Amino acid sequence: MTLPGWSEHGCPEKQAIDFAPVKGIEKLEDFYKIKEYKWLLKNANKFGFYLSFPKNNKSGIMFEPWHWHFKGAEE
Repeated sequence: MTLPGWSEHGCPEKQAIDFAPVKGIEKLEDFYKIKEYKWLLKNANKFGFYLSFPKNNKSGIMFEPWHWHFKGAEE
């Protein structure tokens, strides 16, 4: 649960999206262990997606490997 005003969901500037695999992990927190996460790290920015809360992020929000936001594709 996020405090009001802190969620990227519903924020037009961030356009957040949560990725979840059909199978491969039991908990969403383990999303970083699967090949799809590794692909996102390598390729998502080519399509305008960026990891919202990486490990040790400056906002102090816990690492959320499934949570990404859209900024727009690189030019």
